Amino acid sequence: MPTTSPRAAAMTRWWAIGGALLAVVALWLHARCYPFVTDDAYITFRYSWNLATHGQPVFNLGERVEGYTNFLWMVLLALGLKLGVAPEALARVLATLAAAGVLVLVVVLSRVYRGGRATPWDALGALWLASAAHFAAWCGGGLEAQLFGALVLAGIVLHALELATAGPARPSRSAAGGLLFALATLTRPRALFWGLTQLHRLACKLRDGRRLRPSAAEWVGALAFLLPCGAFFVWRWRYYGYPLPNTFYVKAQGQALVMLRQWGWPYLRDFLVETKLWSLAPLGLVALVLARVRSAGRGRRAGASEPAPRWPLVGGAMGRCWSCPISATSSSWAATSWPLVASSCRCCHSSRCSARSCSVRSSRARGARRRARGASRGTCC
Repeated sequence: MPTTSPRAAAMTRWWAIGGALLAVVALWLHARCYPFVTDDAYITFRYSWNLATHGQPVFNLGERVEGYTNFLWMVLLALGLKLGVAPEALARVLATLAAAGVLVLVVVLSRVYRGGRATPWDALGALWLASAAHFAAWCGGGLEAQLFGALVLAGIVLHALELATAGPARPSRSAAGGLLFALATLTRPRALFWGLTQLHRLACKLRDGRRLRPSAAEWVGALAFLLPCGAFFVWRWRYYGYPLPNTFYVKAQGQALVMLRQWGWPYLRDFLVETKLWSLAPLGLVALVLARVRSAGRGRRAGASEPAPRWPLVGGAMGRCWSCPISATSSSWAATSWPLVASSCRCCHSSRCSARSCSVRSSRARGARRRARGASRGTCC
């Protein structure tokens, strides 16, 4: 089997790095087209101001009402106020940096799809993502969307790496994955749905190891997620008097299925229609077929590209259907779904190339076997 020379491998890495940097610059220029601050952001700004000035995370002093759902974002803005940075400016800087991190994570996830091998096409998803208006717009706005997306995608990348790595789980990686999902939950409560990825990772590891008892590393990952979330829920219960966000109790009034049918699914449908993501359905079908060809050619599973997009998208769809319907392209949904769509599109190209290379290697192997049989017959005669 031909191997890649060190020089070619270095050039490939530099092409991927250059593509990622180009995507970051393109995103920065694209985000400058949306210089706005949404009205919802000023609610968080007010809570941050009172926390930084009076030490009370409230809207009106003395009234303990949780009118925000982005605790971590509110705390970061309060720290900025302590340092003399206006929340409007700090929010834009943090969101842009988080969005740049998302682009880098998309490149990394593309490499995981190919088993860790770098290709010049790894930056394709990041470049496509930087051109998406629904993603670039939320570098402004003052909301926590990009931070939420970066934390969730970082957890998904670790999840994919864990599934792609043979042998026992590493405690440090498991702890980092659990902590990332915990921080995402503190940024937006709907990140609890993304815990499905952690459950999926645990189920895969238990299945592959043919065991029923989690390992020490898996316990560490679970505790890294549960302890911060549990501590925050206890604090919220003691401070505000309720264990869950105030918006949950607002949405829980009435029939849940009626609300889901009336608000959740129509907004999910509008998102798919407005962004034309439905047009990618044939491409996704082709990717699944090619992934099966790749699996059959290599005699193993298709790799980390199978579980990474599936369960995270399920968790994101559940979170979106139960979320507050602000618009069809709401911030957190766009920040989490667009990177996964970009990675999945990159996965289609990866599966196509892998299927082609598998067929080439198979034909070469068959030719080598025929030549070996011919040589053995000639030797015997």
